[in-house]
Amino acid sequence: MREDVSKVIKDLLMRENVRESIKLLHSSDLRIVIVTTGAGAGLTQQLLSVPGASNTLIESCVPYSTEAMISYLGSKPNKFVSVDTALRMASVAGDKGVSFEPNHKDISGLAITGTITTNRPKKGKNHAVIVLDNKKENIVHVNTIEFTQTPEGYGVLGRKGEEALINLVGLNMLLLAAGLEQIPLPDEDYQLTYTKIDHSEKVTGLIFTDGKMIEDYTNFNWKDYILFPGSFNPLHEGHKQIAEKISALTGKSIVYAINIDHPTKGRIHKDDLNKRKTQFEWHDILLITGELSLFIDKARNLPGSSFIIGVDTLRAIIGPCQYDCTIEELFKQFDDLGTHFYVPDRQHTAGVDKAEHFIEETEVLRKFKHLFTPVEFSNPISSTEIRGKQYESKKE
Repeated sequence: MREDVSKVIKDLLMRENVRESIKLLHSSDLRIVIVTTGAGAGLTQQLLSVPGASNTLIESCVPYSTEAMISYLGSKPNKFVSVDTALRMASVAGDKGVSFEPNHKDISGLAITGTITTNRPKKGKNHAVIVLDNKKENIVHVNTIEFTQTPEGYGVLGRKGEEALINLVGLNMLLLAAGLEQIPLPDEDYQLTYTKIDHSEKVTGLIFTDGKMIEDYTNFNWKDYILFPGSFNPLHEGHKQIAEKISALTGKSIVYAINIDHPTKGRIHKDDLNKRKTQFEWHDILLITGELSLFIDKARNLPGSSFIIGVDTLRAIIGPCQYDCTIEELFKQFDDLGTHFYVPDRQHTAGVDKAEHFIEETEVLRKFKHLFTPVEFSNPISSTEIRGKQYESKKE
């Protein structure tokens, strides 16, 4: 491997202009949360080595194990080193920063995930993904680095060189977010690809089967429709069968609903959102919202609305509290708003999770039993399983 190139990068990181750039960063208004899977963890140490880091860094986290990553993201990613996973990591990091400091306007989440040179050759490529989610501008910056490898499968830059370059690219993304000059990079033995994702464009609205969209969906007559919220990644036959059954039961049309910001899964980025939208075009009504991540948000902003909600989602609502009130107070608010829930059973490999039984057995739900209509349903299809099969087929 090219230890001389690795030394060039390491020397670059030690130069005084790098420290000066970090000093300027610490003097800016930018506040950040950093999350890495190991590669790139040295960036935090660099920031801490220059006085004033407390002005910049809110939190740094390294969810290194599989279990830690699942806990951080709220679900298991299909691949741990991918643009999709890094986007989710950065979104969660940025959201954590906003929750820690809700009155600070300039907050970003920085995520780094990568697989780099080890003491044994690799069959796959050495690469890293670095994502900065700028919550102030609603813009996401994505850098992917692919490192040159020897015929034997080792990185030309060596592990320390690859790590140093990842740290430097991450630092440059922070400087970019702060409006500061970036540090010139060496130009050998790696390929850097940059993408900018702009979420500031208006993408929310109620889209009808003829393609027409209305942006002011809060004044829509929601009493004549039933909302079916979900990620729909992908939309499958189970979803369609539930919608058809409840539409036949109530005589009302179903409106599928996707919220761009999920309370545990993070933000759906524009390209992904467009793919999900195409599943509904010309045959289903679709509502896309931006700030109605919780059911109580939807109920407050969409007067007279009723929802289809799986029994597993109902379990999550009464689980660890995401609200500023008790669960009983939450359902009292739903009751006052006239909200109603249609709750289909959920079939698992171990059997059927019956909505009726769950409501009867749960004290707070039993108290508000009139808010729920259990719906018998048996279809074992799940979006998670479909995505897993799609991922396995791509590997083959």
